[in-house]
Amino acid sequence: MINRYISQTELDELLLKGVEHFNKRLFYEAHEFWEEIWHTRQGNEKAFFQALILLAGAGVHYQKQRNEPALRLLKLALTRFDESQDLISKYFNPQLIMNIHEHLTNSGIDGIPELVLISKVD
Repeated sequence: MINRYISQTELDELLLKGVEHFNKRLFYEAHEFWEEIWHTRQGNEKAFFQALILLAGAGVHYQKQRNEPALRLLKLALTRFDESQDLISKYFNPQLIMNIHEHLTNSGIDGIPELVLISKVD
């Protein structure tokens, strides 16, 4: 549902499920969890969760060997991360996010680093 309210607990659960699926290379599923959050956010938070969705979308394209669309999504993800720099460090080490973005841009999904939350959400 678009623009519905979710509690911080639900947000944390969805974020964690998205991270777990991303790390298992289940990029489409990760995107679905993060999109549930994205629909409830505004401003910089919306940009941050959209950036995660775009990273996952790039993973989907790489799995289908569609490198050009993957690179376009990565470029958009970087723009959204730039818009939400202050939020990255709330959940992740900012350098990790940039390393993942750089890795995807230069090397595709082979050997991509895992996303690691700063502190495990419950």
